Amino acid sequence: MRILFIINNLAAIGGTERVTSHVANLLVAKVSKVDILSIHQTSLNTFFPIDNNVGQLSLYTHEISLLKSIVPASYKLYCIAKKYDVAIFSDTQMSLLSGFTALFSKTKVLAWEHFNSTIVTRFGSRWFGRKLAARLSDLVVVLTKQDQSSWQAKYWLKNQVKVIPNPSSIKLKDKAINELRTSTVISVGRYTDQKGFDLLIQSWAAIDENIRQAWQLKIIGPNGSAKPDLVRQIEMLGINNVVLADTCENMAAEYDNADVYVMSSRYEGFGLTLIEAMSSGLPVVAFDCPMGPGEIIDNQYGIIVEKENTSALSEAISQLITDKALRYNLSEQSLLRAKDFSEQSIADEWQSTLINFIEKG
Repeated sequence: MRILFIINNLAAIGGTERVTSHVANLLVAKVSKVDILSIHQTSLNTFFPIDNNVGQLSLYTHEISLLKSIVPASYKLYCIAKKYDVAIFSDTQMSLLSGFTALFSKTKVLAWEHFNSTIVTRFGSRWFGRKLAARLSDLVVVLTKQDQSSWQAKYWLKNQVKVIPNPSSIKLKDKAINELRTSTVISVGRYTDQKGFDLLIQSWAAIDENIRQAWQLKIIGPNGSAKPDLVRQIEMLGINNVVLADTCENMAAEYDNADVYVMSSRYEGFGLTLIEAMSSGLPVVAFDCPMGPGEIIDNQYGIIVEKENTSALSEAISQLITDKALRYNLSEQSLLRAKDFSEQSIADEWQSTLINFIEKG
């Protein structure tokens, strides 16, 4: 089986690049050939590790506009993709370039949705891309049941929509956490409005000072447009136990040094960092935002609170940092749930899906 992943820029630092690299690395041990093609790759060095057996290709070495370059880029892509059994368009925005491959080759076309299909800019590239994905793809893969329902309700689909969650890259811990490590609550993600770190800081500040003074809140992620505002917010609130850290190449160590994980997002496509934290045995609390966290936690594997309700989030964090028994219980629940998102489990799901996909003819 020969598989080609198509991505915008493999050298970029983001969730799509991270998960595409991860899944390609897992599949290369199960199929005969796996390559990743960037529409444009601005650097030969990738932030996320790529297995030596995974090939890297690119159409352009400079950035292009997908909407303005649909015809030439689609044709260049078709000339490459027709040599593979399956072309996986990683991000439905890439489906803008799927036309020639879908219509004029025997290659199976799969559209892989990494985001929340309810969040879209009308007449933007992803808006058009999703419509093309629905009509041209032999299969659409989404990350959550909620998004599956959204696709089925919103789009005129040629074929089915299948749910395959993202895998955790963090090795599943053997046992739950029974002792405090560093009295640290962490959250991970890009510094953007989507991640709701302003809501998290507001919630943190609302916790009784006598409770939180021995703890620290650590937020880790690539720089983004919201970071200066977060710095000002921290200064305005007069709290000194909040750390805004940069991207870390060893997130496993960060999870291993923490005691509680919080996801404060306004919306998600899935919630991969939540799964990673649970794989490390961290007790978790999250907003019930669309889409992902509520489906992952499922009212038993952590604490889920009303979206953007900072009072409820503050109370939940306070519970976790003051109640050792609760932390231990939810650590056990995290590990139980994280098994469903292990590398082996998700790799097997992808492999069986692709085999059935090809055999379907």
